[in-house]
Amino acid sequence: MPKTPAPWFETLYDGVHALGQTANEYRNALAAAKLSVAGVDIDRVNTVPGRVRYPAAPGTIRSPHAREPHPHAVFELGNLYRDLEDTLKKRFEQAARDYAHGAVWAVCQVLVEDATPDVVCPPDHLGEMPDLGYTRAANLKAARAVVDRCLTAAEYGEDLAGREYVADHEASDMFDAWQVADGIGEAHFAYGRLAEGAVHFALLAPRAAWRAQQAAALQG
Repeated sequence: MPKTPAPWFETLYDGVHALGQTANEYRNALAAAKLSVAGVDIDRVNTVPGRVRYPAAPGTIRSPHAREPHPHAVFELGNLYRDLEDTLKKRFEQAARDYAHGAVWAVCQVLVEDATPDVVCPPDHLGEMPDLGYTRAANLKAARAVVDRCLTAAEYGEDLAGREYVADHEASDMFDAWQVADGIGEAHFAYGRLAEGAVHFALLAPRAAWRAQQAAALQG
């Protein structure tokens, strides 16, 4: 027997929730990578200073050499973990953007008459959250302000970095701007969580109407 397809509002909410879970996976992975980087900090790890002589690898012209394998491994792992951290940071920031953008997009679509989208399509910009009478509207507004502050700082930092000459005070401003912009991922993720709640709120009426229709159909 074919499975009854889920109503549009359920698949729409599932899409937003999936974006949130995706961002959270990258967020957790990024946190683990940061811990890994800290775990091999050469200034904190008590490395064993034993030296080992390694023979030349077969088929190479490299001569036998001696080195301290433990500090060498810690150094190499640090480079690997930092590369991983950079990659995960970019993935998390993009996933968090998709989450926030997609949630706002979903709310806007729900309020459009006769719009019943079942797939979330995150736009490349963060739209304005409509006035829903949502109880956490003030929290949404505050979270949006944090997102905007991070984005503005990133633009300012990029502008300064692209100049041929940067004065001393501008270099300090650029550093401060990058420090603020570093929170772009967390800012979008926090906003996305609140916006996901707004999606759930916006779908209360369509969900109730659908249930009433189903009940009426059963009675008829």
